[in-house]
This record gives sequence, C-alpha cells and structure tokens, in this order.
Amino acid sequence: MYSLVKSVTVVLFISLISSCATTSEMSSAGPSKEMMGKADKILLVVNETPEKAYKEFAQHLSDHNFGFENTDDNLLTLKTDLQDYGNAASSYAFSMNVSIRSDSTTMIIVSGNGNMGIGTDYEIYNTNNLFNNIGKSWDKMNEIVSSYPHQEILYKRN
Repeated sequence: MYSLVKSVTVVLFISLISSCATTSEMSSAGPSKEMMGKADKILLVVNETPEKAYKEFAQHLSDHNFGFENTDDNLLTLKTDLQDYGNAASSYAFSMNVSIRSDSTTMIIVSGNGNMGIGTDYEIYNTNNLFNNIGKSWDKMNEIVSSYPHQEILYKRN
C-alpha cells in the first residue's frame, strides 16, 4: 500500500511539474480574437483616451477588490496586489500587470502572475484546464478583464 501511495505521489508531482511549463516553450501567437492555447495576455480595444482608460480600468479592478502594488500615471501602467480566490481546499491567488497603449486605438494589455501560497510564483496563461491553479487564475482574470466595457477582446501568446 505504501509503495502505491508513493507511486501515485510521484506521478502527480511529475504531472504538476509538466503542467507548470512556461509559455516560452511555444512560439508567439496573436493577437487573435480566438483564445489560443497558452495565451498569456488579454488585450482590450476600448473607445477611450489612454488616460481615461487607465483611470477607469484601475477603478474596475478596485471594484473587484484588487489593491495596487504600484501604479504609474505617466507610463499608464499598474500592478495589482495578490487577490485570493477559491476556498480552503482549493485556494489560489494572482495579481495583474496592466499597461495602456495607444496608436490609432487605445488598448488595455493585461497579463498576470499567480502564487500558490508557498512562495511559488507562476505566470498565468490559458491551460484549458480548470483543475490547476494556472487555469483557474487565467479564467478568473479573463472573466474580470472581459467584464470591462470594450469594443474588441484579443488574446496573445509571447
């Protein structure tokens, strides 16, 4: 029985390690309207000035209980504090990195970083798997970001 438990533990550990592979193992893709595997950025095209988009999106994140680790009104960038989700049996936490860019249109660019609560940070990306913290974090981040009023949503993989 002990060897069976040990074997299962090893298999689960290897599965966890392989699912935590970085997005750098795949080539870049996007921006695309279709969410590709391992997408790691969400891009919102908005009909606002960059300054207004920055202030309003920061308020949107605040309305979703995010605090801010740092903000830069000149560069139009911000990083949120970690926000906890889930329950005691399956908790996860993540923060968002946001930048506002404008050429002919204003775009809000969002990526995220998660934390497993044991000092292990990870990049958030689309895993198509809601049974791991990376996938849960991506889906929650996408839910929050996409609920902000926008003209178009795009996804990108670096």
